[in-house]
Amino acid sequence: MQAIEEWVKIEGFDDQAYIDFVFNDAQAMIDHMYQEHDAPYFDYIGAFYYHYGEHAYRTVPLRGMMAAYYLRATWGTTSARSIS
Repeated sequence: MQAIEEWVKIEGFDDQAYIDFVFNDAQAMIDHMYQEHDAPYFDYIGAFYYHYGEHAYRTVPLRGMMAAYYLRATWGTTSARSIS
């Protein structure tokens, strides 16, 4: 995700499929994030998981989320799908 964020700045690499991959992956991460209502422990809120109930991942998924954020800031709302 971080690589794509940088590559799309280069002419010829600004393919919508690459951008969509980043946003779709970010949405999948959001879907696998512990929320206040479903976290098994209080300190898991906002952390990510691969399978519900396992230990929380905090830093690595955040790098991808930041890449999606910066890509969204660079490309604006006209070429990027909204992430909920």
